[in-house]
Amino acid sequence: MWTPPPAAADTTPPTFAWVSTSRLDSLSAASAGPAGDGIRFVAQVSDASGVRRVVVVYTDGAGVWLPLDLAYDASAGVWTGDAAGAAADLLFMAQAVDQAGNVGVSRGKGVYFTPLAVAAGDDLAADEGAEIAFSGAGPAGAAALWSFGDGQSAAGSYEPRHAYAESGVFRVLLRASDGEGGVGMDALMAVIRNIAPVVQIGAVSTAVPGPVFQGDQITVTASFTAPGLLDLHTAAVDWGDGAAAVARLALRAGGGAITATHSYTEAAVYRLTVCATDDEDETGCDTRAITVYCVAADLVSAFVAASPISLTVRVTNTGQAIAPADVPVTFYAGDPAAGGVLITTTVTSRPLAFGQADELTIGGRPRPRASTSSMRLRMTRALASARRRSAMRITAAARSFCVRGGSTCPSHRMAGAGRSPAAV
Repeated sequence: MWTPPPAAADTTPPTFAWVSTSRLDSLSAASAGPAGDGIRFVAQVSDASGVRRVVVVYTDGAGVWLPLDLAYDASAGVWTGDAAGAAADLLFMAQAVDQAGNVGVSRGKGVYFTPLAVAAGDDLAADEGAEIAFSGAGPAGAAALWSFGDGQSAAGSYEPRHAYAESGVFRVLLRASDGEGGVGMDALMAVIRNIAPVVQIGAVSTAVPGPVFQGDQITVTASFTAPGLLDLHTAAVDWGDGAAAVARLALRAGGGAITATHSYTEAAVYRLTVCATDDEDETGCDTRAITVYCVAADLVSAFVAASPISLTVRVTNTGQAIAPADVPVTFYAGDPAAGGVLITTTVTSRPLAFGQADELTIGGRPRPRASTSSMRLRMTRALASARRRSAMRITAAARSFCVRGGSTCPSHRMAGAGRSPAAV
């Protein structure tokens, strides 16, 4: 019976990309651990089955070889360890053992090593997504390699630029090599702040373009930007009428689109708020006022002008249905709820569709169905009283037509406030 041969054993040893050292008293105190005499070893090793252990054996010429186990720094992808008290010039070699037991040896074994003077710069703080200009220093002609701590790197310059796609605290390593065994390393800490998303409401639309009426389904579309390219986001909409909903999100790098739908049952002016929140609970919002109109006729009035013998108001239909002609409009000097003086009552002259207005003037040009002499008399008395009070408030009250399906729009009595003729 045929038996398949056993799987080939892993006989490939780990590979050292490089091994470098730096003097402990030259490292940044905030990022390099204890300061003082000694050497920090840093090695980058790779192996298909995984590296299990990295050991450095060193001597400073006293005839005694000392072992040092290195620890793995996952954020930088390197193995590090400190040899306190070691001299600046030393002889060393490094060994790595993989999961299969294979042993790899560094190429620099048996070579005297003098660390290069390298400086990564001061620790820094910046916003996520913002480009950072690093300012390192080292020997001219040496090859510089930066590891930014987020899996990204840059080579060839002591002054690279880099932007972090996520907030956090990152250990940034600068390594320089002169190609003749001289290697130096320094580190700094980069604190990257999270930035809230920025939301902007775009369109608020209905199936039929135009004003929004009770019962219309409206769709709000907003966009947001976020400098943290790796941030995760959620979105929510507050419609301003007590209803709230989780909105639909279409994400892209650095932002996305937000959409949601809703219907209002009452006519009013609502404050619509759209928000986006990232995975660190930073929230950005935008707001917009939405005016919802009655589906039935709804008349509102506004003060236009006053003279010693006349008053003019504009009556506008803000409802969807057509308002008929001959709607009564009553004029008062002052607020009728506070004892204002009745002047007269007249009517609108024509039917009014949505947005259409009718201007009504009493006094100098009396409307039909009113006595000219009585109107002038009441106008004269009211204006004389207003002149003594130095100001006059005129209210035009229009009958509301807005009742549909048991839902009543807010009754309107928009006051027109004008100065008395003496103050005009």
